[in-house]
Amino acid sequence: MGSHPSLKGSYLAALVLVSTAFNKNLVDSNYPPEINKEEALFLQKIGN
Repeated sequence: MGSHPSLKGSYLAALVLVSTAFNKNLVDSNYPPEINKEEALFLQKIGN
């Protein structure tokens, strides 16, 4: 039985990938409109 990540999980995975691959600080970067600003900032700090 397969499962898929939530939007927040996918966003966090993308943050980690881009942050690591390009050595970029992604705090205060763009985020999907379905995620509120506080949640996006929290995920950006984790994924950085």
